[in-house]
Amino acid sequence: MHKHRLLIAATLAALSTPSLSNAATWFWPDLVFAGPCSGSLQACISQAGEGDSIVIVADEVSNPDRYTLIDENLTISRSMNLSVAAGIDAVLAPDRTIYVGLTADAAHTVRISDLNLRRGAIRVSEPSNVNGGVLEFSRIRLLDLGASTAFAGGCGIEVTVSGQGSKQVTISDSLVQRGSGRPSEAFHGICVNQLSGTGSLTTQIQRNRLPGSTLPGMGIFGVQRGPGTFRLSANRLLGDRLNDGIMVWAYDVTSTLQMDNNIVSGRVTAPDAYSAILQSAGGNLTALNNTVVHGNYGLALTGLSVSQPANVRVANNLVAFHTAKGMYVQNGTASHSAPNNLVFGNGWNDWTPGPATLTVDPLLEDPAYPRPVNASPALDAGNNAEASSLLFDANGERRLAFGTIDVGALEANGDGAAQLTATASNTSFNEVGVTPFPVPLIASDKLVATAHRSTPALPGSAQRLGVYLNGGASVWSVFFQDFTQNVQIGQRFSVLAPFASKTGLVHSTSAANNTANLSRIDSSALNGLSFAIAIPLQEWTGTYHDVPISMAWTNGSGGRWQIRNEDGSAMPVGMNFNVAVAPLLSPNAAQVLAGGQSASELPLFHRLLDDTACAAPLVGRTDDPLDSNTTLNAQGFSVEYRAPSGPGAPGRWFVVAEANTSLSAESNPGIEGVVVPNFPPNVAFNLIVDGGQVESCRAPRSTALFKNGFEGA
Repeated sequence: MHKHRLLIAATLAALSTPSLSNAATWFWPDLVFAGPCSGSLQACISQAGEGDSIVIVADEVSNPDRYTLIDENLTISRSMNLSVAAGIDAVLAPDRTIYVGLTADAAHTVRISDLNLRRGAIRVSEPSNVNGGVLEFSRIRLLDLGASTAFAGGCGIEVTVSGQGSKQVTISDSLVQRGSGRPSEAFHGICVNQLSGTGSLTTQIQRNRLPGSTLPGMGIFGVQRGPGTFRLSANRLLGDRLNDGIMVWAYDVTSTLQMDNNIVSGRVTAPDAYSAILQSAGGNLTALNNTVVHGNYGLALTGLSVSQPANVRVANNLVAFHTAKGMYVQNGTASHSAPNNLVFGNGWNDWTPGPATLTVDPLLEDPAYPRPVNASPALDAGNNAEASSLLFDANGERRLAFGTIDVGALEANGDGAAQLTATASNTSFNEVGVTPFPVPLIASDKLVATAHRSTPALPGSAQRLGVYLNGGASVWSVFFQDFTQNVQIGQRFSVLAPFASKTGLVHSTSAANNTANLSRIDSSALNGLSFAIAIPLQEWTGTYHDVPISMAWTNGSGGRWQIRNEDGSAMPVGMNFNVAVAPLLSPNAAQVLAGGQSASELPLFHRLLDDTACAAPLVGRTDDPLDSNTTLNAQGFSVEYRAPSGPGAPGRWFVVAEANTSLSAESNPGIEGVVVPNFPPNVAFNLIVDGGQVESCRAPRSTALFKNGFEGA
């Protein structure tokens, strides 16, 4: 049995055979008990109890490691959580669909996450008359929508609600991509439709990606008939399309439609179709810090039919380069506010400009990645009082970085991140110069770095790293702590220079803050914050420190983070460590846990990393603050991108255990006696992803200038 299978078997044994009448967690396929989850996934769903959780694990038959194919349609008729175990790529076979059909006589909670579909869809019907319904769909990856012959046109993720009960709908961190099939039928991306009833509806559609398509179908479509809020936040709709990018209607005079921090870029070619349009029959319309550019018709906030909205608030938006009407805003009957928008280069506009309106070229990087460059008038041109409550911009980076908010969905922050490749021109002995780099580096930068696994394996994959200022005010290098090992040409690293989104700090070890193998950090960015995500790396000041290090938490002194030598050696005084700290609650940072088993690798599940080989993820060892037991982890590690495990699965990044040699069993499976390196049980890693770096590198364009908005125009 594989190690993850042993873990699952032990868990199931501890649970015994759970009672279907009580909320329980089931694993499918169940290879331990001859229970309801030992057959098809549908049988498991049908026999599980109200409120149970089903976790999809490995399909030991078709692919014992990662890929689990589900060749069946699925129907859910009660409250249930359906998710996927870490490290598993669960993929529905082509044309397979998930149908959620609920009843009117109860409040239901249904959560579905981390599934991949091909040519299929998720269809939900929730008619409940009882308050408290919850429908959540996260990290869904739906490819080639519309190619299936299994169902007529509709939506990739389609939620239809009715009845008198209050409901909450959340669709987040998902990818819905229209396919090339069936060009005469309309297939929309994400839809939430309230058919009837007076129950309140709260809808949150956030951080989703909906690439353009010139075939029929809108990106996001919504209908709000009862009271409540329909909010769209940090969604990305990039590329030309035939129909509206975003269209939402509200019929209740107390309802609110709001969009903030969304990016919509690309032509919308159908007559009178908009990149984004919100329409209300007398309620509230709000648009804050959106970027809507390079289309035909742009951003519209208007009445529905002959009605007029009551309250209209449109602020800090960037609306530019539309061939027809760019900004279209009807005044509200009760109030109207439109400050600090940048509107430029449109065929015409129909609105009442508010204070601090800008009508100058925003100087955008590229239609595929419409980020303002350094000289853009959009920088620091927003109104903080008119900003939304969102803490992060469309890239998942800090929304307010420099005191005054920028206009549009993207915030300049000065952070820099990149994949660094060792070449003949930037490499010497045990070091590689951090060049080229997307931002000018300065002496006060606090760089951190992570090695990439090389194929074939190079010694550098297992090396402990440091950084140092190399002979000038802005010349930085990444180096191997073992100075007898040379950096090999082709070796790659992830490098991060935090500035105003992530926090960078320097910790100096001293007799006052050192205890044994630990050195206590005193910083407002970390003190008392056990859930902070931070990555340390030595900054060389004359002494090498060829020791594995980590972040370690202590409850002492009100709660402090420490830098720990993982080999147990005493921490020297006079050492400097750079520490990169992610913003609190950042969607671009996470803790990765090994669980109670040893493992040779851990998957890095993150919406920005999937299918993104050009990403530069930063990883560092840490403690799990919720685990009172200290687990030392001296094992070398690197990060590695791998191609999809099977059809329909995403390419993924992993943190991998590295042997302290150029040979490993994984890279040299035919060599006898080579031991596969493993992380000990219960270890943890911190992950930081720079949203600007990822979104810039994966944008579909031929040039990649002005990557972070801080270069010259």
